[in-house]
Amino acid sequence: MTKYNANQLTLGDLIDALEKMPPKATLIFDRFGLCPDGSLDSYRGYYDQLALGYRHHPVMTAEELLKSALSMDGATVYGWKGGEYRVDRSTGIFVAETGDATQTMLVAIKRWGSPGYEGATFCTEQEYNLFDDE
Repeated sequence: MTKYNANQLTLGDLIDALEKMPPKATLIFDRFGLCPDGSLDSYRGYYDQLALGYRHHPVMTAEELLKSALSMDGATVYGWKGGEYRVDRSTGIFVAETGDATQTMLVAIKRWGSPGYEGATFCTEQEYNLFDDE
């Protein structure tokens, strides 16, 4: 399994980034006013890809999401119209609620803050914007 697009982060990228963060670092998305909820499931748009869910509150920490991400490495997810897909560190990540096809990919993780108050912004990109020549 591979990522859908060259700009897209993979499960391995997510795990690597989270392992380098302080456990209590808070995580947010760059838009939507939302934060990850820790759920990782088959993405409705491309069943062999992962969907990272979101919520308004409470904010998720790096250690919470890392636990969820590590549990997905080697797991099997089930496609929305059938089929089983093995997930590994090379699997791409979209940002979507379970069952949604948002066309929004996770493309970067930017750390911020100072000791005692650190976090990371999860940067997203709409799939259809990747092919614009402008």
